[in-house]
Amino acid sequence: MVGQEKNLVGIDSYEKLINDVQLTTPTLAIVEKGIITSYYGGASNISTFLNIEMEKIKADNIIYNIDNSKEVKVPLNFTPKKYEITYPDGTNKQHSIRETYNPSSVGFNEGQMIFPDKFFNSYLPGSYKIKFFNDETEKTINIDITSELNYIDVTQIFNQNHNEYYVFFLRDGCSGCNAVKPMLKTYTKNYLNYDSEENYPLYAIHRSQVKVSIFGNPENFVGVSKYEDIKLGYFPRVVLIKNGVIVEVYTNSDGTIKSPFNSVMK
Repeated sequence: MVGQEKNLVGIDSYEKLINDVQLTTPTLAIVEKGIITSYYGGASNISTFLNIEMEKIKADNIIYNIDNSKEVKVPLNFTPKKYEITYPDGTNKQHSIRETYNPSSVGFNEGQMIFPDKFFNSYLPGSYKIKFFNDETEKTINIDITSELNYIDVTQIFNQNHNEYYVFFLRDGCSGCNAVKPMLKTYTKNYLNYDSEENYPLYAIHRSQVKVSIFGNPENFVGVSKYEDIKLGYFPRVVLIKNGVIVEVYTNSDGTIKSPFNSVMK
């Protein structure tokens, strides 16, 4: 481009840019509300800027996989007093932060907001926002919670748009659940391709996602048509729901899930 080499900050039109400025090649300009607010010239400067921005994006946008849960750390340059989680449906809930950090619970320590391993397993997959704040400062991050299983809330267990489907009950730290997860995740991805008349969708309900007390003994499954009546004593369990009623339960004492999944996964 022609023109004199000068500071680009404040330029607010294409004409001024191409007529008055001699640009370094390459140049990356940051435009906010129609005005250049900063710029970087040369490959080295641009790369440095982009690397810094990518680190910021990583810090402000977290992907959390329930199937591979881990501790979540969010860097903050202030000490928060509270955090607020906004759910996919737009509702939100505030939580206070303890002054003394305890590794077993959510807390702030050494410039980081820390959520312990498996904390977000209690949330259904979806896009959430978390705002950290005190009386003067705040910061908001995005967190996408994902899973290869189709998690639902127990209150919706009889409200799925299928006449027949399976529901997998599981919990954290359950060796039997971990043993059958790979098979059930594979089934979820491929069940339409199996040569079986028992190919139905599979949903999952995490113990920590359940909003009512379903843990108890003896168990109560077959014939149940209301989520309030479900009593679950052991894990893992898979049930078959047909026309709004639980008609079968699949389990095994060694932690594996019997038919239909073993029969269709050939």
